[in-house]
Amino acid sequence: MEKEEENYAAIVSLREENGKLARQLKQNAKNTDSEREIIRLSGENESLKKQIADLQAAKTSLNSSDLFAPCTEVSVKDEAAFKVKLLREENARLLTESKAIQSEKDRLESFLVDVKIRSANLDLENDQLACKLQQKNDMIKMLSERVTALEVEVLRSKQELGEALNTVYEYEQTTADKAIVHNDSAGSDSQES
Repeated sequence: MEKEEENYAAIVSLREENGKLARQLKQNAKNTDSEREIIRLSGENESLKKQIADLQAAKTSLNSSDLFAPCTEVSVKDEAAFKVKLLREENARLLTESKAIQSEKDRLESFLVDVKIRSANLDLENDQLACKLQQKNDMIKMLSERVTALEVEVLRSKQELGEALNTVYEYEQTTADKAIVHNDSAGSDSQES
């Protein structure tokens, strides 16, 4: 009886663990949102690469323009100097933006790699959990079969005990009947004398 209780407790424990593993499996399925984030970040990464290329092209175009050609008039020279100053400021601003964009691109690429690693780890963990779940299900099946076998054995033992008790009862009845018959015959012998 104690063994049955232990087996039953083991089955209950395995079923609880089975439920936990199933919930954890569902949680891992939710992590597919990370994959969508990876796709979105890849798109942003491509957009940033295009912006960098555009900025570099603009820089090259500014450096190769004829803004530095000699001018004959003073006012034209002043205007040219002013334009050069503006272009240098714009160039500096574009370089700063370019560096910031490159830095952001590097950060996003690093983040993308981290997300891919986490995704691979989650897939591995998901596979391990599925394997554990299968093992627990197999163990529950085996224990259920053992419990069923024990229940059949207990039922057989109860039947054998019932048959033995019936035999004892019948024996006691036969003995009691013989004692009554013997007492009756002894009582009738004493009455006859």
